[in-house]
Amino acid sequence: LVCRVRMDRCVIIRLYNFLWGKKMTDKKTSTIGLILRTKKTKASPYGIRPVSQVPADDVCVVCLGGNGSRSNKAANGNASIVDSEVVDYLDIKIPVYSVRYDFGDDDAYGQYARYRSLDESFVSSAGKFQGISKMDFSLTRKNVTSEFKRYLCSYLSYNGKRRSLDSIDGNLRGIKIYIDDNPTFVVPKLNKLLYSHMEKLGFSKQDADFVWERLSNCVAKEHSEYITDLFNATLLPRISENGERVSLDVASRRIRKINFVAHCHGAFVAQQMEKMAREKMTELGYNPREIKQILSQLLVVAHAPSCRFENTDAMLIGFMSAFDTVVDTPLNWVRAYIEQRRKQDIKYMVENKKTRMKHEWIPANPIYLNKKYGNMFMIARGFDFNLNTANASPDEHDNTHYEPLDEQNADGYYLNMIAADILSCAIENSLKQSDGFVPLPPINELMHRPDADAKTIDAAFDSMKRDGNKFIADVYKFASENVKKMRGDKPIMKKVSNINKI
Repeated sequence: LVCRVRMDRCVIIRLYNFLWGKKMTDKKTSTIGLILRTKKTKASPYGIRPVSQVPADDVCVVCLGGNGSRSNKAANGNASIVDSEVVDYLDIKIPVYSVRYDFGDDDAYGQYARYRSLDESFVSSAGKFQGISKMDFSLTRKNVTSEFKRYLCSYLSYNGKRRSLDSIDGNLRGIKIYIDDNPTFVVPKLNKLLYSHMEKLGFSKQDADFVWERLSNCVAKEHSEYITDLFNATLLPRISENGERVSLDVASRRIRKINFVAHCHGAFVAQQMEKMAREKMTELGYNPREIKQILSQLLVVAHAPSCRFENTDAMLIGFMSAFDTVVDTPLNWVRAYIEQRRKQDIKYMVENKKTRMKHEWIPANPIYLNKKYGNMFMIARGFDFNLNTANASPDEHDNTHYEPLDEQNADGYYLNMIAADILSCAIENSLKQSDGFVPLPPINELMHRPDADAKTIDAAFDSMKRDGNKFIADVYKFASENVKKMRGDKPIMKKVSNINKI
């Protein structure tokens, strides 16, 4: 069988072109546009100026909007909120930049949905659990073999018996495969695993060829050129000069001088840039300790983040409403729990004609979920429920302001106020980097306001953490109960016809 034992260079190139060639590159390449907020003049009636790069030593804010930020007008709208509601309030003058996405076709969609799963490791006490709702596969050098053996082979056989080609064809039409690193290794490895497994099952080479072609149709090319462009324009000049690394002190100060504000898809973009920064710094010769220190100074204030929450080095701080029904974060037990309880709340409100109710499963005030869950400040709901449409307010997702929009929506305002305090303190910290490196303070200190007692704020943050821990304990209980209901002897596969869009 082809590639059953080993693959020469020509075969690798043919496979690479087969999966990643013209079929995968017909789409227009995605790019970004970068604008700078300026004073309105005759030459610049909208108060914006296109730029190619953010200067390496600027203290600034860069706004990463959702994937709807596809025009200068939309990008300027994102920047104007930060400029007028935070920067002006601080009575300082620093540049505020914003990103416009020039997506080719539908490149923006599905990028954040790398690996959606209900992970058995979340509930270690639940015993052996293989019941995973699998929508997308993210294959890397490290996991391609285990992922194939654990999941993909079940599309080919059931209880050790091979499936019919029609059944395999139907199964494969419902999945997406992302190859996250080194396709010249991953693609041949995947090919070898497929052909070897199908031979063991008694399939012919022609059958294996047919399935390999079907499997190749599931491979989704990750269009990240626009993120690379953004990384080159914002972070790369802060960690290198003329292709060489800069000193640890210089890199730390420069990274601390840039503050990112993200919404929805923008949080995914920020996470990808952090990964690019880590890879580039390794290439430049920074050691792991230096990389960790530099990345720890990278702040991202992320509203309604649509990304996989990971315990990374950067300070990504999330703000979200449990009633945000727009954002489609990668599936996990926290989200599954929220969705179930939210549905119960909506059912209650509709049946009892109540727009507001007491959320017993989550406090009215914000809770804080630790770094593993995104450094997340979360509220139950910030806006009144629309009984006429039986839908949550779109502002649960779209509200990225730092000032009250409605006096009646105190919960939403409280969340905005925390975000404003954190961003304001981070900017003030950025302004201290001229004479020497001043580390980014921890989250509770970033919440300190000049007009508030620090001990009071620290006590409030501790209360949010306790409520967050109780919430996670409830999630664990929910996950354990659901794990017990699932089959533990074989994978439970769930096909989807497409990837949900944000």
